[in-house]
This record gives sequence, C-alpha cells and structure tokens, in this order.
Amino acid sequence: MFMINENRSIQSVERSMLLLEHIAQRQGSAKLSELASALNLPKSTVYGLLNTLAALGYISRQGTAYTLGLRLNTISKHVIHLEDEIKQYYHTFIQQIAKLSGQTCYLAIACGSKEYLYLAAYHGTTALNIEQHIRSPRESLTASAIGKVILANSPDLIRSLGRADLLPSELVHEFKQIQIQGYALDLENTQQGLNCIAIPLFKQGVFTAALGISGSKSDFTQENMLALLPKIF
Repeated sequence: MFMINENRSIQSVERSMLLLEHIAQRQGSAKLSELASALNLPKSTVYGLLNTLAALGYISRQGTAYTLGLRLNTISKHVIHLEDEIKQYYHTFIQQIAKLSGQTCYLAIACGSKEYLYLAAYHGTTALNIEQHIRSPRESLTASAIGKVILANSPDLIRSLGRADLLPSELVHEFKQIQIQGYALDLENTQQGLNCIAIPLFKQGVFTAALGISGSKSDFTQENMLALLPKIF
C-alpha cells in the first residue's frame, strides 16, 4: 500500500464519495434532505456536490430522488474481480478454519487509511448471526483485532497515520507485539459478549488480508482461542 498523506485530504472529494455511499446504502436512491441530514451539511452544499456528480454521470435525478449513475459501472467492473480473487484464494482455508473452530470466520481487507472492509463470512457449527455482529460493511482499523492485525502488517499505513498524529503511542507498541506473536485478541473490546482472534493472511509472502474468528465469550474463551492457533499455522 502506498503512503497516504492525511494532511492533504480534499474535503469536497471526501464529501462526494460519502454521498455516493449514502445513496448506495439507501438501495440506490435518496432525496436531497436525506443526504444533507446524513452528512450534516447545508442543502445548498449537498446540492452543489450532487449537481457536479450528475454532470459527470455518476448519479442521476429521478423526480425528487437522486440515484446512482451507470458511469459507476465503468469503474466498478475493473475492481470486482479483485475482490473475487481474494475470496476465492482463501475460501477453502477459511472454510476449514470455520469447521475446525466451530466459530464464525470473517475475511477482511484494508479500506482506505481508517477502516477495513468485510469481504465474506463463514459460519461454523456455533455460527453467529452476521447481521447482528457486523454493524456495517466497514469497521475502524484501530478498534478491533481484525483492524489491528491489518495495521500491524501495513507499515505504510502506520507511517501515514503516525505523521498525521492519529496513532497513540500505546497502539504503536501493541502493533509491534502483534507482529511478533502473529495474532491480535479482542476480548469484548468492540462488542459485549463477543470475543475475537485475528491473524494475517499472506499470498506469496505478501500481506493481503486478515482472518477474524469470532465467538461468544462463554464458548470462545481466550484459552480456547490460543489453543486454536497451533492447529491453524
């Protein structure tokens, strides 16, 4: 991953991308008032951004609603196969881990400099409900075991966030420990009653994704999580 300069972000670009995401989250159609409320921005500001996106073909207007434009397809078709390749490459391995552990396994990758993206979930014999335990398709990189494993194995991301003073010193120390031990633990840190252990996944020696294995605290204790590691590696 290339270096990201957090101090050189362009606000209008970020807002435009958020608008597209919010429209997508509303089944591809949203009104101006809904988008202004979601971004906590004046309607006039949001209208200007929508007008620019519409002129470029990334959205269109249908009555009082704004919908995603077909031009987005010309972009997405070039990256969809990348997601499929990652899922296909790790599918058998993660499926085996889900069966071995009996827990729910998640495949995730970095998404920008602050979040990670869930690509797939594999349910074991004591499967969790994915709708219940994944609050959104993306989560913060610094809040969970999966995110910390991704950061610990992404030196460019660590440097980018460090230069922007977005990483507490205790987290940097934790990342070094994760690199040494090869895993990260989440003991109800992100959700009450839920434990998780995460490990890095490599392809031809290059860090590619993270595997998170989650279960209830009563069933998937720290002892059980650590006992699982020798069976994985």
